[in-house]
Formats: sequence, structure tokens, C-alpha cells
Amino acid sequence: MEDKIKYLYIDAAYFKVRENSKYKSMALYTSIGVNTNGIRQILSMDIYNSEDEMDWSNFFRLKERGLTGVQLVISDGHRGIMKAVKESFPGSLWQYCHFHFMKNLRKTVNNEHWRDVSKIVSEALMDESLFRIAMDRMEEMKLNKSIDMFYKWYDSLYSYISFPKEHQRKLHTNNATERFNRELKRRTRKIGAFPNGDSLIRLVD
Repeated sequence: MEDKIKYLYIDAAYFKVRENSKYKSMALYTSIGVNTNGIRQILSMDIYNSEDEMDWSNFFRLKERGLTGVQLVISDGHRGIMKAVKESFPGSLWQYCHFHFMKNLRKTVNNEHWRDVSKIVSEALMDESLFRIAMDRMEEMKLNKSIDMFYKWYDSLYSYISFPKEHQRKLHTNNATERFNRELKRRTRKIGAFPNGDSLIRLVD
């Protein structure tokens, strides 16, 4: 890689793959990088059994093949990813994808309150000055689990604001890999299952 990668989007999608005479759900890891010239490129894809820290750390060894300069990693909130990012890219920031955060926050809010909560939290994620207002509103609703979750992830939800304003719109979600994975699912829908991991990689590469 001649150009340094500034932003790194990572995600995993699951496919049925035959292994040891049995079909099982396996994770296809994908990384998409944006270099200092703003050019986006697929950097690496590989297949693993799960999404634990060790697998993600192994996947991140692609940095040993020339990946340098990563300043921000954007992903969902999977614990294995978080730990591996911290270990593999010291000094970089991690951004918790707002879309995935909202999906997980939804699990802490009943149907009665979700419309109000989703509106104020979504606004607060895009304007940090509204954070306190969102917290006060959830306190009025006695949504303690939601409050705890917002506090817990606070720092990682606003990592994107450390970067140029013109870049921020594309840095607070993992849309780059989400779109890529949706396209993979569309292309592989009729196949159903793959005879081995290599056949999956060949199709999507």
C-alpha cells in the first residue's frame, strides 16, 4: 500500500460454509480503508469461525503488510473488535457506529418511549451539546439502562468530531462496510452455502 490509510472501516458478515463435512455459519471479515487522498479501497477479506479478539487481532495483521497511519477505526460495538483495535492500532481512535449503537439502545427502551428517545439521542449524537438534554429526558422517563449505556459509550460515540468537519458525515457510521455486505448477501443469496471458504472468497473478491 503506497498511501497511508487514515480511516479504517471493519465489519463481519456470516455465510454458510462447509467445513469438515458439515455446513456452519462462518464470519467473512472485511476491511475498507480511506487513504490520505480520500480514496476508498477494500484492503482485506478473510474467513473466521467467530468474532473473538484473537481472530480480529489476526485479521489486523494486515498492517504488517504495509498498513500504516490509521487514525480512526469505525465498527460496531463487538467486544472482540474493540480490544483488538486497541492492541493493533495504538494511538488511533475507535468510533462506535451510531447505527449499531441505536440498534442496541433500542433493546433498553420500551415501545412507549422509543420514538422520543430515538429522536433526542439521534440529535445528540450529531451535536454533542445536546448530550445533557438527552440524558435529562431519559432520566424523566426513568430509563436507567439507557442512561448507563449512553454514559458507558460516550467517548467512543464522539470520536468522529476529532477529524475535519468535511469528513465527519461519513465517519460516525459503518455504512461503507454495511453497503458492501448487503451487496455480498444479494450476490450470494441464490447460492445458499459454499463448499469451502476459498469458494466464498473467490466469489466476493
